[in-house]
Amino acid sequence: MKTPTAFKNPFQKPAARLGRLRQHRFFNDGWIVGLLLLNFGINAFTVIWSLTHIHRSDILVPVRYTSLANFDILGRWYQLYYVVVASVIILVVNVVLGVASYKRSRLIGIFLLLVAVMVAALAAAIVLGFTAVNYGTS
Repeated sequence: MKTPTAFKNPFQKPAARLGRLRQHRFFNDGWIVGLLLLNFGINAFTVIWSLTHIHRSDILVPVRYTSLANFDILGRWYQLYYVVVASVIILVVNVVLGVASYKRSRLIGIFLLLVAVMVAALAAAIVLGFTAVNYGTS
């Protein structure tokens, strides 16, 4: 199996690798570009929202909600960032897998990015839900 030209030489300059990666067919597909923009938009909103609304606190804050027990786990304030980091990691992994599998199946690349959109939307909803209330902190 031939390796894609974007990944041939790992020791070439990063600018040259980025240029070749941008020329890959994956990034010229309209559906892929639209889903990537949607993903980056939702994740950027979630990161900015979390950076501006999650504040250091000495009290424990709710970090998990279930429909059976409502808020059932309290934790440190920085644990709310775990959801945002997981969303960004899933986006990066799905983009890498999408680029790698695009030559074989365009549909798999689209589905991977759709999954990343759903994860990003869910992460945004979770972060908004947990940071909309101040829980007695300023």
